[in-house]
Amino acid sequence: MARKTYTGRCPTCHQRTIRGPDQHGQPANVETLELTPAQELQHHQDGWPTYTATWAGTHIELDLRDEHDITYDPPGHRPIRVNREHRCDGRTR
Repeated sequence: MARKTYTGRCPTCHQRTIRGPDQHGQPANVETLELTPAQELQHHQDGWPTYTATWAGTHIELDLRDEHDITYDPPGHRPIRVNREHRCDGRTR
């Protein structure tokens, strides 16, 4: 399965995002801001999906994170980037 992602801007709020399929082939649209472990835990508790953004040689691959990932492989544990799902509030930034 091709997992190539694309960077761009949200057409509504103009925030930079990374878009492409996750490891299950589902569409993902994430913000470029990396999260700290505390931020990821808070987003997860609020029901806001987070993704690992991994460089795969020629592109970034997005992997949806679950409770196991958050517990055993938190941001900063190894060189991974964790980003949250983009949810546009409709305001231009």
